[in-house]
Amino acid sequence: MTSTEMPLSVTEELRARAGAFVNSHQDVWVTVEDGGELVMAADDPAVLMQAVADWLKEGPDYAVPLATWTTASAQPLYTLRLTLRAASTA
Repeated sequence: MTSTEMPLSVTEELRARAGAFVNSHQDVWVTVEDGGELVMAADDPAVLMQAVADWLKEGPDYAVPLATWTTASAQPLYTLRLTLRAASTA
């Protein structure tokens, strides 16, 4: 990074990773909302949980101060919303 480049916000980092991530997790919907909120959804809860674990494992290191699990009667059946913060600011 040069002296004029600003570090990416958590939201920008998440958005930068989302496209490539869904290519390797094709059964998972991924969106990023303002405020560092990662939203993943799938029809299979095991697939969804594995995708979330993969995301967090691949880094960078995030703290998860809030997680919300919801179910629906239409696709996608399961949704997990994670509020992510840089680990040093959690």
